[in-house]
Amino acid sequence: MRGLLLDPKTGLSNTGYGFVDVPRHGEDEDSWWARVQRQELRNRAAAGLPIASGGSKQGFNELIQVDLADGTQVLNTVTRTIIAPDYTFAAGDPRIYPGATWRVTCYFDVSFVITTPGTITLDLRWGGQAGTVLATTGAYAPDPTAAVSNKAGFIKFVTTWRTIGSAGSAFTMGEAQFADVDDASATTLKNNLDMSVFPNSPAVVSSLDTTTSKALSVCVTFSVATATTQLTNHIRLIELLN
Repeated sequence: MRGLLLDPKTGLSNTGYGFVDVPRHGEDEDSWWARVQRQELRNRAAAGLPIASGGSKQGFNELIQVDLADGTQVLNTVTRTIIAPDYTFAAGDPRIYPGATWRVTCYFDVSFVITTPGTITLDLRWGGQAGTVLATTGAYAPDPTAAVSNKAGFIKFVTTWRTIGSAGSAFTMGEAQFADVDDASATTLKNNLDMSVFPNSPAVVSSLDTTTSKALSVCVTFSVATATTQLTNHIRLIELLN
């Protein structure tokens, strides 16, 4: 079993309570160690201590969600819709602390109609489909000269929590790409390329409540509902990066 070092400033163990935490019933060692490390970061932040007290923080990536089935197809609608099932964080979730960073990645296919395909916008929300927007793409415009059927695309969001509590704050940026290029208009092509990293005006998002359970949602909005306009998500990964 891995050992726990005492904090050189407080004299407490990694758990922050002066005793050595042990695995819970049925908890494997890696899960136990990840939980202890998250608690250590929360305790340091609460005590006003630096996240690392010399040397390495000994952090590692943890995959907390991978979908084993396609998301429900979003078909012929202009209503904002989730592309994968919501992932819910508990009230006061120990995986959320100042400095906590996660990455959400989705791979999907999309279809658009010819001539008037409209636009597609994707966003990440805290609090479900109607929740607070953490980051959103621009309105991507598909090629209007030919119908597009089941072309691949992906989107990635990276979020770092700045503060937590009833009015927490976080910073999110991302990148997106579609395997469909509008070669009919140089202006549209440039606008689409300008959206490959988003948002174009990055800003911290405030008033994020971490004291109650909240769903993390990836949503899509089409501007037209003409058949066939659709998105089907195939892979969704949620990773804790520290």
